[in-house]
Amino acid sequence: MNAEEYDRMFRYEGDYWWYIGRRHLVHTLIKQWIGQKENPLILDIGCGTGAMAKDLQQYGSVIGCDLRHMALEYCRKRTLSELVQGDITNLPFQDHSFDLIVALDILEHVQDDATALKELRRVLKPNGRLVVTVPAYQFLWGNHDLALGHVRRYTARELKRKIKTANFRVSKMSHALSLLFPVVALMRVISKCRDKGKAPEASIIPLPNWANSALEGLQRMESRVIRHVSLPVGVTVVAVLEPCS
Repeated sequence: MNAEEYDRMFRYEGDYWWYIGRRHLVHTLIKQWIGQKENPLILDIGCGTGAMAKDLQQYGSVIGCDLRHMALEYCRKRTLSELVQGDITNLPFQDHSFDLIVALDILEHVQDDATALKELRRVLKPNGRLVVTVPAYQFLWGNHDLALGHVRRYTARELKRKIKTANFRVSKMSHALSLLFPVVALMRVISKCRDKGKAPEASIIPLPNWANSALEGLQRMESRVIRHVSLPVGVTVVAVLEPCS
């Protein structure tokens, strides 16, 4: 990501429906469990411009970690101070450091995602939790992925296989952004034809307030559903993982 993309993320992360919906999904999946911990230590790996890390402070102490110095500079604008520059495949933390690790849309950026998962397993406490989100389905690949520096998109089966290899077990796995899946799939097909030969560009589409609020509400409703059932199709795969003993 370049400076322009970080600036756009920083501006949109606070109130754009997609970012709000993703944070709400994480809260829905962890709130009951994390609420039983006394001052848990939380790692937001690939923290970007820091909106998720800021939200997680309601549960305990949060460390934001990102490969890019520029990302951490934007985190500081959100008054975050516990920040570490580090590589997910070689984390600068001791074994069994964290009660909770959140890795939102980060594994798809990493060439060696198997090593990344093993590192997350290493720094997670034996009774901890890891929350992962990744983009789903390689057939949805497009200029948006190229602009964001993605290496791949995932199927749930592929993610589950890599999770098992890294010595995790799945506590919860589901697709998300399921109701919008047909719309997104159609838009990606259209953009592949329309944008052929164009320079890659991330597709954050400005919306009127009413539309942004409607989509935010839709995602909040879907998050409540995912807490109880697993959805079979969607734009994103989300998983809550526990270390195997």
